[in-house]
Amino acid sequence: MTKLNTKKLIRGNHKIVRHINRAAILNLIREHQPIPRIALSRLSNLNKSTVSSIVSDLLEEKLIYETPSEESTGGRKPILLRLNRSEYLIGAIDFDPDCTFLAIGDIEANVVRKKAIRTDRSDPENFIRRCLMELDEIKAELRHPELRSIGVSVPGIVDVKRGVVVVAPDLEWRNIDIGCLVEEMDPDGTNGSVIIENEANASALAELWFGQELRSHSNMVFISEGIGTGIILQGQLIQGSFQSAGQFGHMTIQADGELCICGNRGCWEVYASNTATVQRYYESQNQTFDGDPHGEILRIVRLAHEGDERAVQAIRETGRYLGIGISNIIKGIDPEVIVLGGAIIEAWDLIYPEIRQAIQQRVFFGLSKGVRIIPTSLHERPSLVGAFTLVIKEVFGGYRITK
Repeated sequence: MTKLNTKKLIRGNHKIVRHINRAAILNLIREHQPIPRIALSRLSNLNKSTVSSIVSDLLEEKLIYETPSEESTGGRKPILLRLNRSEYLIGAIDFDPDCTFLAIGDIEANVVRKKAIRTDRSDPENFIRRCLMELDEIKAELRHPELRSIGVSVPGIVDVKRGVVVVAPDLEWRNIDIGCLVEEMDPDGTNGSVIIENEANASALAELWFGQELRSHSNMVFISEGIGTGIILQGQLIQGSFQSAGQFGHMTIQADGELCICGNRGCWEVYASNTATVQRYYESQNQTFDGDPHGEILRIVRLAHEGDERAVQAIRETGRYLGIGISNIIKGIDPEVIVLGGAIIEAWDLIYPEIRQAIQQRVFFGLSKGVRIIPTSLHERPSLVGAFTLVIKEVFGGYRITK
């Protein structure tokens, strides 16, 4: 267990210090549950009375609950503290060009109920209203009167502060005010506020908070199947001056190459996305494809594992293009870890050698040797977990204990 670095504690305004200490205690409970009060005092370096007071507040808020220890040294069994998963439920909407996912989960990003619906890109406002109504129906099925908040993941550039989708090329959406639509559909505020974020950024946060191997890493890049990239530096999400950082999917990797949906040519996304892989496979058979690339990529991966040479070649070529783009990210950001999400990781045995080879050919001075490149460890869609994480991050906000 890690002891809190007391040099990082802020002294001054009582309310600020109280908020920071509260967040520290809550995060320690989250990371070490079940945990007794005495351990919280030791790990946080806060005195017992301060810990006891904060724990009392958290119990009153029903964010945590007490449970007796199953072990005993002969005296009274110690009382342990756990997060109260069932009390605070969170809504999540994960927009995707083909299929949108709606879910309700708890404050540890565990999905309680989930539903998938076909995305209607032609009428975004009415489609978003439908998503909110579907989420209300799921809430009614669970017989839960309200949600803490709703997290929304969108494959595009968003204005986080205003709750507006600025542009989502894959959805063909522009200037969609999701925050306003939520207020319209929920005037009493029973679903709390809405927090929206770019899907790659949301996925990166999900990996930071819930990835099995990443809590000790502070510099990370997440690459979604889109191709979107979320950047974590020094443990913080990088959004940029105008909230559009991480648009590596639209960096040029081939001058005068194929036309991208953004209007430019030769973008990384055109060559490394699921759509690109599917198109490559069909072109090898002199055919065209105009369906759902997510379902089709899974079929192509299965065919590759069954020995279909065209499928193998299409996937390996995607691995090579992924490596070309990743080499630029390594040179520009120098991360500890790069995490890949999406259906393509089901063919990790085929894409990883191609990724590594492409990187080694392009990254100078051995910069790539220490960079780990791994598939996501999340069992749910990273962008869906990320939508939950947007809210969870606010619940646990303030000072955060890191291992």
